[in-house]
Amino acid sequence: SITVLRNDQALPLSTGKKTLAVIISDNDDYRTEINRSSNYNPNERVGDYLISELKNRIPYVQAVRLSPRSNKLDFESALTQMQLSETIIISLFVKARSGSNNIGLPQHLVNFVNEWIVTDTTKKSKNNIVVSFGNPYILAAIKPPLQKGAVVCTYSDGEFSTEALVEILCGETEAKGKLPITIPDAYSFGSGLTVARSTLYEDKYKSETRFFRVDSIISSAVKDNTFPGAQLMVVKSGEILHKKNYGQLDY
Repeated sequence: SITVLRNDQALPLSTGKKTLAVIISDNDDYRTEINRSSNYNPNERVGDYLISELKNRIPYVQAVRLSPRSNKLDFESALTQMQLSETIIISLFVKARSGSNNIGLPQHLVNFVNEWIVTDTTKKSKNNIVVSFGNPYILAAIKPPLQKGAVVCTYSDGEFSTEALVEILCGETEAKGKLPITIPDAYSFGSGLTVARSTLYEDKYKSETRFFRVDSIISSAVKDNTFPGAQLMVVKSGEILHKKNYGQLDY
């Protein structure tokens, strides 16, 4: 269901770039429900799992957090780190809460995001990724990056959505979700780009004929009694490209 609404030379991310996750939440005490057996906390800070998943793939990841109670110093600190980073993932954690009588981000948070996007895209120096976790209607208030940017919807802040999002950002899986709603003055029903998986470079690597020479070397060794048997496995980016058994267990 992960939906890529815009992609201007932004996805997949380059894992060698200095990356900053800007975690923006609509609530000062936003907590994410956790179902992982490896996590003993019933909930954790917003964005923690996103940062963890990014760090598994990108060596240079930092994070800043902004919420309705963030002050001028918080914004200045965040802006400094954004200026020093090459890729900025602006993560909007917004969801409907019973009895809150409010859905969306305070205007000063919206202004901060929009001012950064307008200022930065003029310089053409950063890769800005805007991600909506939860309520996608917030994107009606956010200006889309015009150059080297992307806009993505996840519809949830849960673990499965977070994992799928990071896989798509890093090119590990194909994005093909479609928007199930219309976001007024922004995106129409059914919008959604297809972003192909890129980590395997399938046309270049995933071909039986490309391993024929290696196969022949191992088969010759077995025939010459160098060893009775062998197994060859070629793995790239966590995916098995080639797997084959040769010979027998013993002579």
